[in-house]
Amino acid sequence: MNNLNLKFLLNKVIKGYILVLLNFSLMVLVEDLFRLGFLLILSGFFIVFLATILAAFTGKTSGKVKSGGVVFIGPIPIIFGSDIKTIKTLIFLVLALMVFVFFLIFFPTLVWR
Repeated sequence: MNNLNLKFLLNKVIKGYILVLLNFSLMVLVEDLFRLGFLLILSGFFIVFLATILAAFTGKTSGKVKSGGVVFIGPIPIIFGSDIKTIKTLIFLVLALMVFVFFLIFFPTLVWR
């Protein structure tokens, strides 16, 4: 009887330890994703700032402006642009991002660590 209780207790402790390890690895993954997102946002601001400074100092007054964008509503992308070439480029980028996110969600150990 005592041996059975000891095995049961040891089994519970081992399962609890594994659960703590899984929670810790998930917390590390979330922290890494937060850092990656923050770094991407800062790099985006930096690129826009540099483009503005370059445009101001080069003094180009003529040229064709092309623009486009993507809005994600859940998993569904809404793509818009001023010309076909921009839209095709955005479609390619959205597909690449969706494949990356798919692997990040379903196979995090392949993408992370």
